[in-house]
Amino acid sequence: MIDQFEIVNPVNNLYLKKYKRYFDLILTTVLLIATIPILLIAAVLIKISSKGPVLYKQQRVGIYGTLFVCYKFRTMYYMAKESERSRKSFDKINGILNKRSDDPRITRIGSFLRRTSIDELPQLYNVLRGDMSLVGPRPLIPFMLEPFPEIILKRCKVLPGITGLWQVKARKKNTKVQEMINYDLEYISKARFTFDLYILFLTIFVVFDIESTF
Repeated sequence: MIDQFEIVNPVNNLYLKKYKRYFDLILTTVLLIATIPILLIAAVLIKISSKGPVLYKQQRVGIYGTLFVCYKFRTMYYMAKESERSRKSFDKINGILNKRSDDPRITRIGSFLRRTSIDELPQLYNVLRGDMSLVGPRPLIPFMLEPFPEIILKRCKVLPGITGLWQVKARKKNTKVQEMINYDLEYISKARFTFDLYILFLTIFVVFDIESTF
């Protein structure tokens, strides 16, 4: 199990250890205030379009391999078997994350929320709690890491992020876990204030599906 792995040695990067948290808290507070209308409208549309709770909660792997509850807007019909679908979308043998756009369990509102990444806005609460950062490795579901225990020692030295280098470079592709790790390790090695700003800037292009040359 994930929680049985030894604690990973923390990184020595001063920005990651200290200043990144201040950056997260300040920008997340601003983003939450700015997106209040979007959050409220999304919540109302989810509630009136299908039965079930507004938020979807799922266990993810965080820093040092610890587990936390990740929050997202619900995008599927209530009681849809998300865990089984997640397992089917992950090829354990080849370590590939498969993308599928025609999942019948996704609601019409949910499809829009996913396409625009609005479904991930509740993760701003995870950032305030200290479970996540605005920028970092993607928080994976525990079973995705079980076949690759060495990954925990490599990519879980920092907080997972709402967005990250992998998300802006290969989010819409079928990606091998090893490729994701490479992006994560590249981020950890380059992590600094300006690099986080660069990734957040690229995230805008990804969200609005704009071709970027940066």
